[in-house]
Amino acid sequence: MSEGLQHYLWTKNCSFGQTQIRNSFKTQNLIEMPVDDEKFLQYHSRNLPLQILGKEALEDFRYERVTIAGVGGLGTVIAEQLAACGVGKLRLIDQDFVELHNLPRQKLFFEKDIGRPKVEAAREFIEKRNPFVEIEAIHTRLDESNAFQLLEGSSVVIDALDNFETRKIINIECYKLGIPWIFGGALVETGNVMSITYKENTPCFHCLFEESTDEGAPTCATAGVYPPILGLIANIQVEEAIRILRHMKPLLESKLMVISTADLSFEKIAVKKRENCPVCGKTPRIRRARGDSVREEIHHPVLGDITITGICGSGNFIAHPQQEPKWDFEAVAQKLLNRWEGKRIGKSVVRLLLGDGRRVQVAKSGVMTIVVNETVEEAIEICQEVLSVAVQSIEQERQT
Repeated sequence: MSEGLQHYLWTKNCSFGQTQIRNSFKTQNLIEMPVDDEKFLQYHSRNLPLQILGKEALEDFRYERVTIAGVGGLGTVIAEQLAACGVGKLRLIDQDFVELHNLPRQKLFFEKDIGRPKVEAAREFIEKRNPFVEIEAIHTRLDESNAFQLLEGSSVVIDALDNFETRKIINIECYKLGIPWIFGGALVETGNVMSITYKENTPCFHCLFEESTDEGAPTCATAGVYPPILGLIANIQVEEAIRILRHMKPLLESKLMVISTADLSFEKIAVKKRENCPVCGKTPRIRRARGDSVREEIHHPVLGDITITGICGSGNFIAHPQQEPKWDFEAVAQKLLNRWEGKRIGKSVVRLLLGDGRRVQVAKSGVMTIVVNETVEEAIEICQEVLSVAVQSIEQERQT
């Protein structure tokens, strides 16, 4: 095993939080622009002479959907490049908000976007540059409770995530759905790519990474990531996706590519299918990558029905109202900060520290990311407590 692969087994490329699915499948109708339309042809005039991106490919690509899981250092590059290649439908999934430290390497975001959901800022940027792409911006954490729904209907899925746990979930669900996906990751100056197609005698993600975990692994925050390695990995993932969309064999099927910008080394490591693989082997036994998902419904007299979801034992939960609350978020944020320690993140988010390692992130949309010690009951209690304080500002506003 190469040093690059050994290094990667203890890595992941950046950290995301958690939030909700918002308008997840309420898509717009694809802009019906004939491939012979002058504006469309002029827009893609430098793609048309290419064998891999000719007129026939552009016609086909307009009706293909590519799902990108993660809109960070890798995902922002992938999304922009796929749109530039003529892919007509992009589904962006990420639960995080834009922060200042994202800006040096995540080129779709500006300082004005700080505090906004990454998926929304990315959609706005790409749609301003490309009038021929339809983008679903899904502001949520991909987990066992929603993975099947989020990935279903994709022509190909591209991993731009930061952790093995979620990648294993993607592997299981894509296997069930028969959807090819492209694994990619980067840390420091090393990156990896592998295409997983589930074709006969080809390996899946579990064949290679079944024993890999996130426990004790370094992150972007602790180890850093070199921006050029992100561009390299992301663009190779795009190339593999384009080959899959063209019904060509991906070059990294059954191969893990390990790249290091430290010495500009590119190595391909052959990966074999494991007959005893718990996902794609002869006798599959894994159906869930981690604990059972949990979903609870609570009713708030002012905000209405609220859904709380998460994974048992993880301590991470998402609370989201069925409808976006009509509140003065400036007043709400101030009320919450008067009650607990915390800080504002842009104009649309407030982060609260509740003590004992518990914390809550409240968005203007009403979505709450709740980190507790363990149980959903604790998450519900905190959700209700935070809402009781937030609603005070609504009631005061009504009285005035």
